[in-house]
Amino acid sequence: MKKVTPIFILFFLIIFHYAYSQETIEEKFKRSWNTKDTTEERILREEIAKESPESEYGLFSQAWLYSLKGNNDKAIEYYTKAINIKPDFAEAYINRGNAYYRLNEYHKAIADYNKAIELNPNFANAYYNRGLAYYYLNEHYKAIADFNKAIELNPNDAQAYNNRGNAYADLNEYYKAIADYNKAIELNPNYAYAYINRGIAYYDLNEYYKAIADFNKAIELNPNYAQA
Repeated sequence: MKKVTPIFILFFLIIFHYAYSQETIEEKFKRSWNTKDTTEERILREEIAKESPESEYGLFSQAWLYSLKGNNDKAIEYYTKAINIKPDFAEAYINRGNAYYRLNEYHKAIADYNKAIELNPNFANAYYNRGLAYYYLNEHYKAIADFNKAIELNPNDAQAYNNRGNAYADLNEYYKAIADYNKAIELNPNYAYAYINRGIAYYDLNEYYKAIADFNKAIELNPNYAQA
């Protein structure tokens, strides 16, 4: 029986540790992406950025932290670096698109959402965010198509219903808009924006008492709206 040398054992342990640490960073990234807890998300991203700053996940996390501070130009720079390392990084494309969106560069945002969807055709957030970009470019029918797809993939997305309602309202399709606001409120009874938007739709239909009731509810949920 051959004797295993200490050097071989050390080499094996180094390789194993490297592989395990890489796996840990990737798993930690997935956890940061999937968590609904914003505090946990920030902590995980800070850890990833510190532990693996030059990896695609570390660069992504640094970009995310820059975006959190409102530095979208720097975020775009770091998301781009992450994409250069991992060209099929759908999450980086959608987040870089979000950074462009916040800078009102809607066409660049749409290009990134397109790529995210190409890489992951079931990426509900990419359809939703592309819908928002189309909406602000006044391409309402394209926005509605994207909100439709986002809702198909995630039927419990109150924001998608609300924003599809806004697109319908801009097209003077108030009853369709109200139906979407109703659904948004059903999914999230504390969704003040949906009450405001439904109130505006009722106002435009000359249903003033219903409009007042919705505005009152919005103020109840968020007293700051009373200043508007």
